This record gives sequence, C-alpha cells and structure tokens, in this order.
Amino acid sequence: MKKKSDNPLISDDSVNAILTILTAFRQSKVLLSACELDIFTIIGNDQKNVKEIAISAGTEEKATGKLLNALVAMQLLIKHDDKYQNTKGTRRFLVKGRPEYIGNMMFMTAQFEKWMELTECIRTGKAASYQDIEDKPKEWIRDYVDSVYWRSKMQIPDIVSMVNLRDINSLLDLGCGGASYAMEFKRIKPEMKVTAFDLPKIIYEANKHIEREDMVRDINLMSGDFMKDDFGKGYDAIFISDVMSHFSFAENTKLMHRVYDALVRGGKLIVHDTFIDDERLEPVSATFDSLGYLINTEDGDVFTESDIWMILKEGWFGNIKMITTPFNTSIFIAEK
Repeated sequence: MKKKSDNPLISDDSVNAILTILTAFRQSKVLLSACELDIFTIIGNDQKNVKEIAISAGTEEKATGKLLNALVAMQLLIKHDDKYQNTKGTRRFLVKGRPEYIGNMMFMTAQFEKWMELTECIRTGKAASYQDIEDKPKEWIRDYVDSVYWRSKMQIPDIVSMVNLRDINSLLDLGCGGASYAMEFKRIKPEMKVTAFDLPKIIYEANKHIEREDMVRDINLMSGDFMKDDFGKGYDAIFISDVMSHFSFAENTKLMHRVYDALVRGGKLIVHDTFIDDERLEPVSATFDSLGYLINTEDGDVFTESDIWMILKEGWFGNIKMITTPFNTSIFIAEK
C-alpha cells in the first residue's frame, strides 16, 4: 500500500484550500482594475493585441499583458495567438452600453477598501469608520445607487411576478434606491399610482435612472428620512426591498408602526430581503452580508425568518405569508 504523503500541499488535509481562500483577493482586484481601465469595453466584439489595448487604456504595454493573461487564466478573456477577446459573459455584462452592463465597479472598489477595517470591527463590535449616507460624497452615492440599480434589475422580473397587484392601485417603494422596482411595478400596472421614497441624495441619483427610462411622468418622487419624515398615507401597498437589514430590530419595529399607519385598512406590506437560517450559517452569502453590515452600518444585520415574523407582528401586521425566491432571498407579505 502506498504511504500517504505528509507534504502539506498534497496531504489529505491539504493547505491548498486555505491558500486558495487566502489569496482570493487577488482575483477580485484583477477584475476591479480591469473594469476601472475599461478593458472589456475596449475589446468589445473584437480581437485585439496587447499594444492596441494598452494604447486605448492609456497603460504600459508589458504590465497590460500581465493583466490580460491573468484575466484569461480567470476565464474572463479568451486568447488567440497574440490577440484577446471577451467571453460570452464578459461581452454581455462588462461592456459599456450593453443593457445588462454591471461594470461600474467603483462602489465595489470602495467596499474592497472598507473591508480592510474588518479586524478592527471584530475587536470593537462596531463599524470602525461609520459615516451616514447623507454625509458621503456625491461620487459614492452615485456609485452606490448604480450598484443597487443593476443588481435589482437582474432580479426584478422574478420578484415582481410573485406579487399580486390585482387590488393595488397605489404603491410606495420605500427606500427605493435606483427606483428600478418602482418603474417595473408601473410598467406592469400602468394605471397604478407609484411613489418612490428615499434620502434626498439617493433620490437625486434615482431620478437619473427614471429619466433614462423615460418614466419621469410615471413615478412620484419623495425624499426624506423614512424613520422620521412623512412619506404619505393611504397606500394600498408598501414595498421595501433590501432596506431592513441596514437597521436594528428596534428601529425596524418603529418603522413598521409608521408603515402600518401609512397603509389603508387591508393594505399590504411587501418586504423583500436576504434572510439567514436560525443557526446563522445558510445561505453562505448571508454570512458575508452579516459582516458587511457590521462594517458599513451602525446596527444593521441579516435577520432570520423568525426575526422578521416578530418584527411584523410587533408592527401590528397579520396574515403573514412568505415566498422563497431563486436569489437566496425571501418575500414576506403582511396585511394591515
């Protein structure tokens, strides 16, 4: 019988799995840099050599070649002799001007730097350098809203199809981000009055997306702090997506009271968010989201399904139903 190797690189308890995780940041940074330099857009539908790409990107030729080869190794580019071309995926998602373009990675670049504070956050149990969103520079706000917008655009058809709009004639998208959901609700039911509410700086950026979609006359925009400012009354439904995790249990209970008051009797609250199991282990992405809220918020976290049931109950809502989506998220529908 062949003796098992004790070499840590090939033994049963191989260190390679650990090293793969330890060095994963390199792939993230390669992709972020490629997007910052517009590499995928420069290549577009063509095949180009290093010199052509470097000239267009304004980069040094030899260093550009190293970046391109790393992108090939990551299966984000294809190399034919001395020329590079996009894969089907990078051509679809990382070339500017494409409908599903997600290449504005500036917000993720900021997050890359923010996560460097994780050790300090673990030591203290709070964000190391928290800054209220309204105090952040306009460039950060723009990149954040763009990031929220493209992600929600990918989910919208499935999420909205799970919501019954039959008896809903007025809807509020509370914490609307890029207003992508508000616009989709309006497209599906044009006769419905749709209002989108968020902080002033976010609404400013959301309006750009609304203008781009030629829906300025279709969406009623309101701005303020929904924890204290008036966001209207008499709604048949209030939709809240990826918002509650930014706040504590107590803050969300307070918000639910305000939402309850803003709905007509029999009105519906629709909550769409990422939730985590009671052991706080699944889905895996939610464990990282939980750390992300530690880094970026004062009291936010990923809630369990039990948490959200309690928040809705304490917010006076009843007839609560849950729908699971294909995106590791859930929709909770509750009634006033």
